[in-house]
Amino acid sequence: MDENKLFSYDWSISIYQGESVDKLRSITGEDIPIITAKDVTDVQAEFVADPFMHFSNGVWHMYFEVLNKATG
Repeated sequence: MDENKLFSYDWSISIYQGESVDKLRSITGEDIPIITAKDVTDVQAEFVADPFMHFSNGVWHMYFEVLNKATG
């Protein structure tokens, strides 16, 4: 690890559900990511972040940020 870096993060996305904010639980039952940079197939991703969900015509859609390693 770079001596100037105090922390190293692997950004990922998880999905939680619950009746209220204080009762949120992972939809998989485990605290593991649902989507990581390795899951992105159209570009070589550095990380994924900032997801938001949109419900349309009975289907949930997730939009999220991807940092492209090649272009930054």
